[in-house]
Amino acid sequence: MAEPEAAEAAEAASLHVQCKDFTKMPCSKLEQWLAEASPVPLQKVFKLQTWSYAFVTVLPEHREQFREAMNGALCRNSNITVKDGTPRKPQNEEERAAKRRKKGEFPPGHIPTLKDLKEKLKNRDPGDVLHKSAPLIDWSYETQLGMKATHIKSAVRAFTKQVSQKCKDLSLQTPPWTTFEWSKASGAPMGCACPLDEAIGTPAESLEGYRNKCEFSIGRDAQGELECGFVQRITDDGFGRLVASCQDVPGAPSQRLLEAHARISIDPSGNGSGMGSMSPLERKEAGNQLFKEGKWQQAVEQYTAGLESANDENLAPDQRGLLLSNRSQCWLKLSDFQRSLEDANACLALLPEHAKSLVRRATALENLGRHQEALLDFARVARADPKNSVAVEAAKRLREELAKKMERRDESSLPSRLLARLREGNEQEQLEACEQLRLQALKGQAATLLKASAVEVLLATAQACDGSVRKAALQCLCSLSSGRELDDLEVPDVSDRAGSLPAAASAARKQLRAAFGSENGLKQLARLCQNHAGSMSQLALLLGYCAELEDQQALEVLRAALDFGGEETPRAGLVALNSICDARRRMGAAGQALVPSRALLRCLESALSTGHRELLQGLLAEVFALLADKEDRPKELQVDLASVGLQILEPFLQSEEELLRCNGLAGLSCLLAAQKEASQVLQQSAAPLKAMLQAVSAPAPGAEGRAAQGHAAECLLLAASDARTRQRWVEGGGIDVLLGALSTEKGVNRELVDAKLVAVLAIMAAHNKDVRDEVFDRVDFMMELRFALDTARESVLAAEGREQKRQARRLCSGLYESFACLSIHGEFKELLGNSKKTLEALQALALEEDLGEDRSLSFFFACLLYNLCRSREDKVRAKTGNPMLDELGDDDLKALEEFYERMPAEARPVQNGDVDPGPKALALRLRSWALQRGSTGGASPVVSKLCRCAAGGSVQTKVLVAEALRLLCQDQAQRKFLTASGALRALLELSEVPQAQDAARQCLAQILIVTNPALLQYQEQLSAVRPLLQLLESRNELFQFEGAMALTNLLVSCEELRSHALQCQAWNLCKDLIFSDNLQVQRAGLEALCNLCMAPEVVERFAEGKAEVELKIFGAFCQSEDVAAQIASSGALAMLARYEEVAVHIAACEQCVSGLLYLLDAEEPPLQHRAMALAAALSEADGEAAAKAAAAAKQKVQVPRRSRS
Repeated sequence: MAEPEAAEAAEAASLHVQCKDFTKMPCSKLEQWLAEASPVPLQKVFKLQTWSYAFVTVLPEHREQFREAMNGALCRNSNITVKDGTPRKPQNEEERAAKRRKKGEFPPGHIPTLKDLKEKLKNRDPGDVLHKSAPLIDWSYETQLGMKATHIKSAVRAFTKQVSQKCKDLSLQTPPWTTFEWSKASGAPMGCACPLDEAIGTPAESLEGYRNKCEFSIGRDAQGELECGFVQRITDDGFGRLVASCQDVPGAPSQRLLEAHARISIDPSGNGSGMGSMSPLERKEAGNQLFKEGKWQQAVEQYTAGLESANDENLAPDQRGLLLSNRSQCWLKLSDFQRSLEDANACLALLPEHAKSLVRRATALENLGRHQEALLDFARVARADPKNSVAVEAAKRLREELAKKMERRDESSLPSRLLARLREGNEQEQLEACEQLRLQALKGQAATLLKASAVEVLLATAQACDGSVRKAALQCLCSLSSGRELDDLEVPDVSDRAGSLPAAASAARKQLRAAFGSENGLKQLARLCQNHAGSMSQLALLLGYCAELEDQQALEVLRAALDFGGEETPRAGLVALNSICDARRRMGAAGQALVPSRALLRCLESALSTGHRELLQGLLAEVFALLADKEDRPKELQVDLASVGLQILEPFLQSEEELLRCNGLAGLSCLLAAQKEASQVLQQSAAPLKAMLQAVSAPAPGAEGRAAQGHAAECLLLAASDARTRQRWVEGGGIDVLLGALSTEKGVNRELVDAKLVAVLAIMAAHNKDVRDEVFDRVDFMMELRFALDTARESVLAAEGREQKRQARRLCSGLYESFACLSIHGEFKELLGNSKKTLEALQALALEEDLGEDRSLSFFFACLLYNLCRSREDKVRAKTGNPMLDELGDDDLKALEEFYERMPAEARPVQNGDVDPGPKALALRLRSWALQRGSTGGASPVVSKLCRCAAGGSVQTKVLVAEALRLLCQDQAQRKFLTASGALRALLELSEVPQAQDAARQCLAQILIVTNPALLQYQEQLSAVRPLLQLLESRNELFQFEGAMALTNLLVSCEELRSHALQCQAWNLCKDLIFSDNLQVQRAGLEALCNLCMAPEVVERFAEGKAEVELKIFGAFCQSEDVAAQIASSGALAMLARYEEVAVHIAACEQCVSGLLYLLDAEEPPLQHRAMALAAALSEADGEAAAKAAAAAKQKVQVPRRSRS
């Protein structure tokens, strides 16, 4: 009978399968791979970790089939080789026992280590219970203690070595106690981190007989405190140990053990050398060990403790990341995928390329159902490491799954199939089809839907179905028409003429207009929607995309929506009307002039009865602005806005219901803001003023009363700009009403009301001196103004919606208007200059973006800055239209004024009302404030905002900005701050505005005189040339001088700039200046010509002999009495003489040679230097004239220099 091993060998065939990539695969992975790749079932697979081969057992009948399939197959990047395995020679029981005995024997006299004994026990007969329980029984007790001491020394040495290697792996500083020098100095065994005590043995009297052996360890006692001592017992859960102190254990050993116990430090707080004081890295190693043992929850606790102590020990980010990554893996094992995802994300924030964390995050994402995100992470790892089989296989699997899912979804979501489900499906299928169509429209597939006749099908569905299906179909039509994703109840961008609307959305709107324009098309659909709020809301929103203000039927539908019960549908009607009006406003002059039809007025009346005040104000502002627009409006279509507004608003202003009266005041503020002439409404009826004053002085309790008070205050602020209205208020006791309305109550709405009332009082104070004195006497007006500024600033920052921003801008505009009116007077400027906080609040009030978009706001800001910077010495010269008067210089103007003074009083010209803007010292102080840099340095916020006003402001605003910048430029030392604040770009634009060009060009020249051209952008340099040359053409000598000086400085920049200046006739203009009667202008022109001589075009002109006049001019000025003119002209000649072709012509010019000889007598070093350079250049030139001139110069140099006196 065969032995069991031989029988088994006969029943199975062993094969030797080899591949070099097997070394990277554990046996379990390899077995799984072979099982999938093999065409036959496998009986067994055996492989060790480092082997590049494995033994595979199959049935004998499957041997050849396995060999043919697997031999040469590819595993990862290597081929597989299959050979027959060599079976082991069978052994009987006696041979096996002899082999085990031989392997377990030690040489004579050899004292084994504990490791040797452990290996020996593996080969002992399992029945040898004695050696299993007492492995040291064959040696004496003294030998046993030595063996234990050797084992302890090896363990400490191995620990020290592991710490050193771990620090190197982590790029950390190695502790000093891991070095051999430390061991030697501390008396420790070589390679050990500390000295070792001798092993403490059992007392001699206790060696005989029965002994109770207890493990000496560190753990927690019965009270839960950390303790170092003997293990009393194992806890019930099988994992914990109950440790007792040496003193508490019966039969404890000698005093020596107690002394050793006392030397061990236990810190219950966890900060000492016990278990509680483990470092984060020790926690990490402990967690890793627990993970290997399958104790994942305990591993989580160790990693968590390590992370908690990492902050105290300043753990490196990479180590913190590894702790997080390991804990993420534990959460995966515990199936807590959300926590695993959070830890993986935290690790990747510290270690962005950590491959294991990417794989763990991807695994968590996949289990959470977020397959697309998981694929991105798996693919990222696979690209970085193609040999990472986990990532490669997962990426491939997910990619295939997502592709199949996408294919199924695409097939079911084809437009034709969705539209077919709309026609033929049940209610649920129709709802799902509408939602998928809507999503496709929002994702850019609207054009495909339109080709499939989606508009017709959806309209038919809306007319044929009820309730929720009709609402879904109309909502889908809204998405098709919008061209973008949006909240249905927000005001959409409806303008298809702005160039940004997709063509598909524009086509959808066109189809809807055609469908609604057919007979009963819209009327029938509106009738079907009238009993369903959701459908009516969607129909109203749809009309917001495709209706016009002249479409009477659409306006009737929208009025029905406004009158609909509830909140949603009236809001949708307001949104739609806002959309239609916004579209008309964006069309500008291309749009049709709006006429107030009966349908439109009825819509506005219905809107005024709703409670959505912000949308209501936006609608009324748009409608009144369209009605107030007079540009390109035919005379027969002119609208009396005050009368139309009064017709709409008067019933609401007189209403007893607080909501309606509040809405009426909100509409009145929109009316007054739309057109200045609309203030006539206050003269046409007493109702508006009565409602305003009643709401301000005696507001009704509750939210509606406070809102009405705010709207009334805003109406007063808007109406105060009209002088006739102000006069009526003054005569009717309006000052008392306003002062009485000021309150000490707190609250955001109350503070806004007071801020508006203060702005009204400020404008009233500028009406005349009596009113100003009364206001200043009765209240601390500067404090009230500062309070108003702070409140307005808060409202600007808090504004979110379009209407809130519009109201905040109105308040800012009113405050700036009041300050602009008051700042005409020097006495108010003095008060303002002494209040730094008020000035800071003034600067911070308006945002730059608001100044660029709101013309009224920018005008009053510029007007305020101009008034603040002006003094009584800065005369305002208005253009009269008479060239003779407009071109008068300051001296001529002064003489003319003296002539007027000598005339009889009745013959003198009538002067406008004089005001005193204050002394120059005050203006200088306020200018310094305006030029102060911001908290971050560099630009001045005041100047930056002033320049922003010029970008989008009116012509009057541009003039004020130019004049204010000219006043700020008067201090030469401050001009650099203007450049840093963007003034240069603003001045270049203003120089093209006829009304502002003189001030802008002069200011530009003054800045360029002191600015290094290298600090300017190249385009700014080029753009500045033409305005400067236009100054040279002026009859004003100051303009000529400053323009030439700025041009001189600018021309040193680059060759291209000089060429550009020459193309703009700079040479001729500068040459004309040297014939001026003004010495300063002559000198400036010469210096500009000197810099132009560096241009190749000028050198070529002189070389060709086409500049004889210029040479004579330069030679003549070399003999001038003005040293600066001599320097400029001699510099030009010396520069040109460097070119031999030009030097010949200079030598032939009698004036140039005479000028050279004259300069050789000069005593000034700059003249001497230029003269010698010119003489040297002439001496190197060819020709008889050059030689003659050089000889004369040489002879002149050899004789003593004559005195210039």
